[in-house]
Amino acid sequence: MTRIIASAKQRKCCNLFKEAVEYAKQVIADPVEKAAWQKRLRKRNGVFNAAVKFYMLKEKREKERALMMTNTLLWLAFKNATAQEMAEEQRGYSNQQNSPLPVVYSHTGSWVMNRGGEEHPPPS
Repeated sequence: MTRIIASAKQRKCCNLFKEAVEYAKQVIADPVEKAAWQKRLRKRNGVFNAAVKFYMLKEKREKERALMMTNTLLWLAFKNATAQEMAEEQRGYSNQQNSPLPVVYSHTGSWVMNRGGEEHPPPS
């Protein structure tokens, strides 16, 4: 078995498991913390396994939390930008008259209208 070369993911998982075992041993060594874990569990002797599971899933929870925070920040940024545009339109600060809107032509070769309501012939 010593000749087997582990991949990077396998080494990462093995190291994570070693850290989880160390954490579980620390939990069991402390009588107060062990009692707190036993109080949470239904089984009397499942503290070690529960501590290992808790530690192993900690990284997954952190990734999910980071993704949720990123999505929340993106949503807030979009919401604030939209609210700012609406407020500018209500105040009359709209920039639509000053700068031309981009024109998107269809592939069918028909006339196309931009957001300002202006019609444009297809490019020749």
